[in-house]
Amino acid sequence: MSTLGNIIKINAEALLKHSLPQRSANGWRRPKLSSRQFNVLQKTVERGDQAVEWPIPAKEEKIIPERPSKLSLHTREAPLREKKIREAMANMPKLLADKMKAEREKKRKEKDNSIINLMDGYQPGGPYKHHYSAEVARLKKQAAIEKEKKKVDFIAAASKKKGKK
Repeated sequence: MSTLGNIIKINAEALLKHSLPQRSANGWRRPKLSSRQFNVLQKTVERGDQAVEWPIPAKEEKIIPERPSKLSLHTREAPLREKKIREAMANMPKLLADKMKAEREKKRKEKDNSIINLMDGYQPGGPYKHHYSAEVARLKKQAAIEKEKKKVDFIAAASKKKGKK
């Protein structure tokens, strides 16, 4: 074997030597040439072209672009979640204004439809004794006196009937 830069001249004996497993002190070593490389070199030598590259260039590996890590679902969806939050925060003043307006409308409708507006002569304090007008108080007092008088008359009438029997 002789070497000229990267080009080595190979003869058939060297080809055979490097294509067989070798016995060493530690056991068997695999051959320096794979079966594929051996067959290619054997063809080259048999054809008479003695100058070949050593070793045969390995098959070029396809460069596979490195895939990004899959990460967890929470981490992957974080940008979408943040975008959604930003949009919601941007709309928050409008939503609050709409809600406050709706509450004001609701209270106004309740006030318009309340019993206060449906009753004539409604008094804001309610029908408590200290809020009665003088006329109402006089009529109530008169009604109470008449009721008491009826009771007394009924008892008197009942006692007369008992005495007759």
